[in-house]
Amino acid sequence: MAKKTISFLSIIAVLFAFTISPTIASVSFDGLTWYYSGNTSDLFINGDGDLEWDPDGGEEFITRIPDQSLSQVGDMVQISYMWLTDGAHNCADCFDCDLFCHDDDITCIAGTSDMRIGLFQADGEYVQNDGFAVTGSSIFNGYKGYNFRIGPNMIATDPNGLTRWRDCHGEIHKTGMFAKKPVDNSDLMFFNDGLKDRIPGFELPPGDWSQLTVTLERTSASNIRMTITLNDRTYSYDDDSPTDQPSKIDVLAVHMRNHRPYSRLVLGKVCYLGLADLNTDGVVDGVDLSILAGDWLLTGGSGSPPDANQLLLYYDFDGTFGSDVPTALVDNTQTYTASIVAGSDPDSSIKYAAPNPVYNTEGTSAQFDNDNWDENAGDTFLIPDAGGIDFSSFSEFTVALFVNPSASGSGQTRRIFSEDIYAYMYLDSGNTLHAIRKWGGGGWDENWTHLTRSSLPLDSWSHLAMTWDSNAAGDKFKLYVDGEFAASAPGTSTATIDSSAGFAIGGYQRDAITKQFFHGKIDEFALYSYALSADEIAYIGNNTQMPPASPANLFDDGIIDFKDFTGFAHRWLDTCQ
Repeated sequence: MAKKTISFLSIIAVLFAFTISPTIASVSFDGLTWYYSGNTSDLFINGDGDLEWDPDGGEEFITRIPDQSLSQVGDMVQISYMWLTDGAHNCADCFDCDLFCHDDDITCIAGTSDMRIGLFQADGEYVQNDGFAVTGSSIFNGYKGYNFRIGPNMIATDPNGLTRWRDCHGEIHKTGMFAKKPVDNSDLMFFNDGLKDRIPGFELPPGDWSQLTVTLERTSASNIRMTITLNDRTYSYDDDSPTDQPSKIDVLAVHMRNHRPYSRLVLGKVCYLGLADLNTDGVVDGVDLSILAGDWLLTGGSGSPPDANQLLLYYDFDGTFGSDVPTALVDNTQTYTASIVAGSDPDSSIKYAAPNPVYNTEGTSAQFDNDNWDENAGDTFLIPDAGGIDFSSFSEFTVALFVNPSASGSGQTRRIFSEDIYAYMYLDSGNTLHAIRKWGGGGWDENWTHLTRSSLPLDSWSHLAMTWDSNAAGDKFKLYVDGEFAASAPGTSTATIDSSAGFAIGGYQRDAITKQFFHGKIDEFALYSYALSADEIAYIGNNTQMPPASPANLFDDGIIDFKDFTGFAHRWLDTCQ
């Protein structure tokens, strides 16, 4: 996309008010002073007014930004610029060993994930001159923070679905990772110790613009979520270790550790027109007005029912349970039987007190209790004879259900449902929803696709759905909340695992151990043998009103009306040209 078509989003508004003495400026851009470790002629303002870098490899540029708090739950630091990288990219096949061009092509997997974007909390000492040492500088001792190591132009994965690859010469390469700076390390971003290792590449075409956004969000006292978006792809990771976590951010840096065939990296300001630029041509004018007029009072649908013939498993939880344990419950398809069981201690195998699942006053949902919040004690439904439902063998599936998490469960990990480690949903201690689809072998946190949605409502009902379609041309894994799209990721069609553990609702079952119990209510659990469309999920998610398919729907509700016109009129004749 052309740079001028993107709306402006700065770090935050106060960023533009931040100034520093021009007498020590290396390069002034976006109201900030940027210092460079290498030849100063390689970092400059180009003819378009953008910050351009001609990297040799190993250099870094850095700037101090206004203090952004990251100490309280809900605090967020977000940096957004237009991003363009270019360089040699003419390798016919990155994985053909006979071509020997892996290291000479920025779209290949071989080592080109060494672009790094970092956000840090300084210890009071800041870079104030060009020519600073990139590695081994005592100035960075005491800094805390994170870096996003990315391959902006790299393919997402290799043909076998891997994000870690050994080339023809035996060198091991990774597509990228998230990293946390050790506070006592004098290297700012040189180190390779990752948190979540091997994130996919972003496949941005060389020489094309895209909006880059990096975000740090404190979701709990001990958790910081890292998120990066480029080329309309988003990857996230939660750092749940409070050690060396920053409490604010006041430094932004960009680094390329190794020499790779990049010829330029350009950062551009993001022009802000909001959604009012309906045809994304960089100006709000009569063309956009004609689109708004043409779709005036257009409404969205309310979804369509899914294919009942592909409903594999369904529990409506509308019956009455007895007092004996276990108590059988047959799903509405008359296929599988679930048993209510108590948790057990994984170390001693001592059975806890028998659970007492109850229904709410309407008698239409299952109540899960874990009053003492021992992660190994509580109520859960196990489906022991459903081991034949092996999620690893599905080329498509949908899991959908209603949840009402109790606020008293905050601060604990709560499994909503789990098919061993291969497909599951859970709430973390900060009430962020996680959806996991494991698609390959290795450890529990390897070869998986991981989606998140923050701040799931407590003590109220939400509809959750996750879909998998290995044949999809775009993202294969998708997450929906209350009938609306929440997140997606590419994933892969590779299926090399074999799960026979069956699964649990309201807990986590593995090796006959139940733990991480849900606290609250669950209703209308359904497993489909295909990936439901957004329209079908909107239907089962409380018959949600779909937004009209028009760029004129600025307020993302069910109709294009005067609310949308008000937002449009506010930007009338604004331009980024």
